[in-house]
Amino acid sequence: MQKNVSRGDGRVSSCEGLNRVEDWILSKLGDRSLGKQSSRVVRALAGAPQYASTATIAEFAHRVGVDPATVVRSAKTLGCNGWTDLQQELRALYLSGLDASGLLDIHAEREGSVIDAALSTDAMTINSLKRTLDSDECCRFAQNLIRGFHDVEGQLATILLFGSGSYLGPLTQFAHVGARMGLTTVPVGWGGKAAHTAMSSASPGDVILIMNFWRTPAEFEAIARVGRTRGLRVMLITDTRFSQLTSYVDDVLVIPAEGSSHFPSLVAASSLIHVLLSVITEELGGGAADSIRAHDEIYFALEEARAKGGT
Repeated sequence: MQKNVSRGDGRVSSCEGLNRVEDWILSKLGDRSLGKQSSRVVRALAGAPQYASTATIAEFAHRVGVDPATVVRSAKTLGCNGWTDLQQELRALYLSGLDASGLLDIHAEREGSVIDAALSTDAMTINSLKRTLDSDECCRFAQNLIRGFHDVEGQLATILLFGSGSYLGPLTQFAHVGARMGLTTVPVGWGGKAAHTAMSSASPGDVILIMNFWRTPAEFEAIARVGRTRGLRVMLITDTRFSQLTSYVDDVLVIPAEGSSHFPSLVAASSLIHVLLSVITEELGGGAADSIRAHDEIYFALEEARAKGGT
């Protein structure tokens, strides 16, 4: 690793000046010993995270001087499922250490127009989501989202939705469509007094859903910690499973969120909400259909009343 030495026993020692990726790697390794080749892999990961996050496994292995199987084993040592999973984690960690100006700088190094870059990035993001999203894990997440910790058959949880800035966009769709299906959804937003009111009215077993990418507001950590102590099921949608929130959450889904400029892309987040709502519709069955029908009846009744009022 940069500014690091590899001890004779194969462990990686730290010194001052570690970057975020180095800190993460060292925290995942702990006191475990590494072989010579695996030590070379983790040093290369920490020394060039930007390269590692975009290279193929064959390219990276060739650069480090090991075989691809060693790279995969090293990824699993760090708690990832494989090379693609590791790349997403490295990229998220690397980007979380940059401010908006830094993001703008690294994304300025591209070929073609900004329009091509934006569309290509979103296309790659969707393909990555399709490759990495585990169907069983996603279905369990959806089931836990609507049930929370309630063990009474058929009882649905109240779902408090937390997201900052533009991340509220996908959650707004979830709140609207979920309510049409009979769910009790509360779009809280960033936090503040709205968080106090929403959390005080929630019952043990209900759900907090946080959507957070790039940087983690301190308020979200407080909300997750307090929510858990009050018996709420805390759930997270993020771009890294090693988010500082994960120690407080009961369920997490990790999706890509990198954009082509100074802000994250919400294409994968919106697609995931689409997926979750589809799974929940199937899970609720006739109950969702009845609720949607009742909403439609009210909608058309209001439209008819407005039309008569205007004549």
